[in-house]
Amino acid sequence: MKNSSWRADTANWVASSLYDLETAEQMLITKRYLYVIFMCHLALEKMLKAHVSQVT
Repeated sequence: MKNSSWRADTANWVASSLYDLETAEQMLITKRYLYVIFMCHLALEKMLKAHVSQVT
């Protein structure tokens, strides 16, 4: 699925997911492992929502 074919709500979910993933990477650097897990979980949920919003 190409970025240009995404709906606006899908693009928002993806952008938010990527932001959370970047936050998780920063938390990993600072060894805040509990927050790494939380942010990865949040990023995955948002990416799944992006998929659902795109296909429905």
